[in-house]
This record gives sequence, structure tokens and C-alpha cells, in this order.
Amino acid sequence: MGRFLPPSQRCRYLPISALDLTWLDHVDPAHGVFVTAQGLFMYFEPDDVRRLVAAILERFPGVELMFDTIPPWFSRKTMRGFRKTPDYLAPPMPWGVQRSKIAALLRSWSPAVEEVTVSSYGPSHGPLATTLPLFAALPILRDIPPAIVRVRSR
Repeated sequence: MGRFLPPSQRCRYLPISALDLTWLDHVDPAHGVFVTAQGLFMYFEPDDVRRLVAAILERFPGVELMFDTIPPWFSRKTMRGFRKTPDYLAPPMPWGVQRSKIAALLRSWSPAVEEVTVSSYGPSHGPLATTLPLFAALPILRDIPPAIVRVRSR
């Protein structure tokens, strides 16, 4: 892990769960705070995601939080036992959210939310690259793909 982000004054590793909010006590907000939770929240229960996100946003004014989401249809699929290949069973992912509802959901969790940006993963080539804008443009398709979310607090 330390190969790409070596421990430093501004980057520390703590041997505790992300759900153990005592890790917030180890963050020095003096120079601003950026929290990334890529590939994490979908594995938590919805109430745990709400509690963690609200704590981060309210604890650090001006914090930027970036995370990815999966849609509810995919969450349900993993909860029923999704085999991606004959030898790989995807782990349960209890938290899924529709892209079109992310901003309102985050604002309902915390009055500290100032800005929410929702982006798509985007393939750089191939057939999916040409059809991805269609997903964003048509309301019926908008909530199908996963999303990347950036939140900034007041």
C-alpha cells in the first residue's frame, strides 16, 4: 500500500475500520482535507454510509470527499449472489444509489453539503465510449451506470 502513497506528515495509515470514527481525530485540517473512498462505500450498509459521510462533511469545513457508487440494480444483484465468472462470486454490496438521487440524498444527510458533482466512468475507446453520452442524455438510462461523486462541504 505504501508503494503508491508512502506514509508522510499528510498521509498516514491507521489499522482501524473506516467506520470507526476515531480516525477523524488523526486528521489535521490545517491545510485542507481531501478524503477518497473509491471502492469502499458500496460494501457498507446504507446507515453506515450515511453516518460516515455526515461525520466527514460536518467535521471538516471545506472538505472534499470523492467516492464511487453502484446503482441499486447492481447492489441487489450482488446481494443475491452474483457470479461474475464460474470461479468468482462478487462480494455483497449493500449500498447502491441512483445517480439522479445522489445530490438530494447527500443534502438530506448533512446541511454541510455545499456542492455535489456526479460524473461517469468513461471508456476512452470502443462502442461503449460512443454510447455513454446517450446514457447521460436520456432519463430512462441515466441511473443504469455507476458514478463517481465529488462532494464539498461548507
